[in-house]
Amino acid sequence: MRIEHQLYYDAARNSTLGPVPFRRISPPILVLKSLQRCDKTSRERLNTSLTPLIVATLASLLTLSLSPVALADNVTSLAGTWTSKSAKVFTGPGFYDPVGEQFFEPNTTGMSYSFTDDGFFESALYTVVSNATNPKCPQAFLQWQHGTYVLQDDGKMILNPIAVDGRQLQSDPCTYSKSLYTRWNETVTMKSWEILIDAMHENYRLNLYEFDGSPMNPMYLAYRPAMMLPTATLNPTATATASTASKKRKRSLGVAQAQGKLGGMEADTWWWIGAGMTVLGGVGFLAV
Repeated sequence: MRIEHQLYYDAARNSTLGPVPFRRISPPILVLKSLQRCDKTSRERLNTSLTPLIVATLASLLTLSLSPVALADNVTSLAGTWTSKSAKVFTGPGFYDPVGEQFFEPNTTGMSYSFTDDGFFESALYTVVSNATNPKCPQAFLQWQHGTYVLQDDGKMILNPIAVDGRQLQSDPCTYSKSLYTRWNETVTMKSWEILIDAMHENYRLNLYEFDGSPMNPMYLAYRPAMMLPTATLNPTATATASTASKKRKRSLGVAQAQGKLGGMEADTWWWIGAGMTVLGGVGFLAV
């Protein structure tokens, strides 16, 4: 047990050691659980001799852990992949394939954010929006984007996506017979953020607060280093303001399914095809 715990501390300090197992016991919880396993006599001895020291140590650890994370000194604590309570949605190739232009629908809704020490982020979101008028007609959204993030002095976190890389798959079965697959991006401003030690889940918890201070669903550390796709532009276009291309694909809610490639042809291509057909038509008319 002691060796395992030491590996945990090393992994928390050094992101190069590989993935941190999900729901691994955090240091303060480890100490408390150890105390609970002591027999009555041992606890009595601890109460008389070591309790003041332990209490002081725990108070120090919890004060550091439960306070908002400092921007400059604790950026490395953000590094890794964080996922919501369902632990079914993760960033990386298991959610979106940029080469095949494919989404892979998780079994359950949720969200995941990944961060690197050098300022890159990736997000994967799977949400279902209920329809109060017709409960049988919910909308589902799969959204993926990546880019860079900035931690400001006022505590805000700004996520700046690579606009041409972001993708969204929208399913609205009562309005469209096929899903809508489009380019999508959204610059996100978090009013504040903090990392705590969650006693119930026995893991580090990331709290993000939206631009208006509303709390998002908490996320828990799943992987370190982060499980992400390459941070460079994955699907460059001629211009960064290229129009959104969309394509409809058959898709049903609740079924994990890979989607097809992004469709559509450039407007210039269609213009030249039309011009060519016009010329050929004129030649054919003169020949007759």
